[in-house]
Amino acid sequence: MRYATMNRAIRLPFVFWVVLLAMIFTAKFALAEPYKADPGPHAVDTFLLDLQDDARDRTVPIKVYLPKAVDTPRPIILVSHGLRGTRQGLSYLGNHWASHGYICIHLQHHGSDDTVWRDVPARDRLKAMRKAAMTPQAAIDRANDVPFVLDQLILLNKDSNSQLYNQLDLGS
Repeated sequence: MRYATMNRAIRLPFVFWVVLLAMIFTAKFALAEPYKADPGPHAVDTFLLDLQDDARDRTVPIKVYLPKAVDTPRPIILVSHGLRGTRQGLSYLGNHWASHGYICIHLQHHGSDDTVWRDVPARDRLKAMRKAAMTPQAAIDRANDVPFVLDQLILLNKDSNSQLYNQLDLGS
């Protein structure tokens, strides 16, 4: 009897919080602007940058999708590819979001990008990708690439010689 009471005492708060969180997220998304499948009003420029992280002796390549003819700083979207991807992948997303006024930054993570399978015979590619996915250092590097890129974007937004000068809304 005591176990059943204790179990119910634990279960009720858990269910309460799950329901409460579901209601909050539902309300938040109900207020969000609906997804637009059609391209937005902006033409899109793209360019590549290789950001050098001297502290980690690591280069983080990025591709930037920038809406043209926008005169105010824009919010950013960071895109991190999956295993075996590159900064060139998921371009349809970068183009679509930039056409709606967002600045999209696509990161490439060395050690889990296309270099893990590019020069490997076709029969061994899956094995090479699995091996790369299980490397703890690759996971650590990927996780550290994101704050590094965010720090670099802050600097590029302040650099008058940068294509991103005063382009990024970093307060949102």
